[in-house]
Amino acid sequence: MTIIKDIHSYLKDEGITDIYRSKAPVGVENVIWIVESPSPAPNPAIGYYEQNLDFWCRFRLTDSGRTALEAIETILHRKESYDTTNFHIYLSALNNLITDMGEDIEGRKLYQLSMRFIYREQS
Repeated sequence: MTIIKDIHSYLKDEGITDIYRSKAPVGVENVIWIVESPSPAPNPAIGYYEQNLDFWCRFRLTDSGRTALEAIETILHRKESYDTTNFHIYLSALNNLITDMGEDIEGRKLYQLSMRFIYREQS
């Protein structure tokens, strides 16, 4: 059970705009997108999931891109025991600090932030 749709909706509800799932739209200048990344296998004995999600951003202005990911970090890092539409999240936490990934072909800055989510399905 992937959590990407729920986290996308949760962040939109928290005021993060111009955020997409799986890929960045071509025609949008300043954008954040969420990508699933390799995660541990579910634990069938305990019934919870651990999933890593990568948050990428592409911004013309360097400071704006870093600030966009810092806003996500502020909302989700070390957040405990909260609910989304389909899941109860025990903990969300950073896997790494915001990383400068260089520039795209059009010279826009790219940054990446990875987070781990520990959760179960809503009963």
